[in-house]
Amino acid sequence: MKLVFRYCRLILAILLIVVSIWALYLPPLFPSSTRALVNAKTYQVNAPVAGTVESISLHKWNQANNNRTLLTIRRDQEKATQELTQRRLELAQQKTQYQALTNTLDKQRGGLLKSLNTRHDLVAENYRESIKELNLIQAEIAIKSDDESKLRELFDEGIITQSEWQQTKLEKINAERELSAARLRVLGLKSELGTINASLSKGAEGISLEDNALLLQEIRSMQLQKVSLKSEIETLEQSIENAIQYLSEGKSYEVNTSKPGVVWKELVVTGQTVAQGDPLLEVATQESLFVEAYLSRHFLDSIQIGDSALIYINDDKKFYSGKVLEIQSQEQQEVKGYAIGSISPGPLTLKVVLELPKNEIQLDALGHLAKVVITNANPSLSERIMIWLSVHLRGNT
Repeated sequence: MKLVFRYCRLILAILLIVVSIWALYLPPLFPSSTRALVNAKTYQVNAPVAGTVESISLHKWNQANNNRTLLTIRRDQEKATQELTQRRLELAQQKTQYQALTNTLDKQRGGLLKSLNTRHDLVAENYRESIKELNLIQAEIAIKSDDESKLRELFDEGIITQSEWQQTKLEKINAERELSAARLRVLGLKSELGTINASLSKGAEGISLEDNALLLQEIRSMQLQKVSLKSEIETLEQSIENAIQYLSEGKSYEVNTSKPGVVWKELVVTGQTVAQGDPLLEVATQESLFVEAYLSRHFLDSIQIGDSALIYINDDKKFYSGKVLEIQSQEQQEVKGYAIGSISPGPLTLKVVLELPKNEIQLDALGHLAKVVITNANPSLSERIMIWLSVHLRGNT
């Protein structure tokens, strides 16, 4: 009986040695990690207002529930009051300058319109005189036409000479030329008068550069200054409204969480001055937990995205089911927004990101080491035994 018991112990010992060796050197069917840890994504809480950090309510590993106060920022209301007074003075100065520019612009426009009216009166007078001259020339031509008919009869009867008859015809031709010139002059003055009337109907805006180039350019320059001043006034008015709102919100400003999680990193200390938008804290969220594992690169052909995996959390002493989400065949730089910036244990490794089961692992597991074995979705009992032995006989390096 003792001999049988001795043989049984010997067989069991040999079996354990064989199983241990097998577990230590798993076949490619079970790619396993050389290093793995629980990680999470974080979001950054930035300062919504400028001021001094008055107090920090939550520190690292404190639970940050929805709308819970993370810290309080004390705002310098005395400085804000001084800035508000200064902006009001600037606004008053800008409005005074704007009004003075408006008055000068109106005066210049008035002068330009007055000059145009004077020109209108002069052109209108010339137009009237040209009409009179045209009428006189037409009357003169009518008289000369009658004289030509009478002198023709006298020429035919031999009473006057051909020279006298030719002189009368020449005078009529000269009068007709004067009539044509007078008509052109009247048309030109009429057109100019129409242009002036059109400009007057539009005010100073309708005056062309030919009317008074220097004065008109000066007016347009002042118009641009007026537009610029108006924009500055609107900006100052908006900043004054913001300053009034700022003062009405009180001296202390509470910064709250937008998503539940735990405070992972404090980026400021009490008494520190912060500007609007400066980072204050980093918060890790429960739903973003994942496992980051490193495997030997010769497993590259043995795994693919979507593969199932068994994840053993060292501190929990429990197995969890996971799934491969991402595989990186080359070493990459630290990813921003991750709670822990892990470093590859070696150059010939694969980085694998694995999904964790929802609500089974809490945020207090963040940073804990783990062991990952990639297998099929439903491993058999023998496979589980081999994985269990491998996990316990081969820790993370």
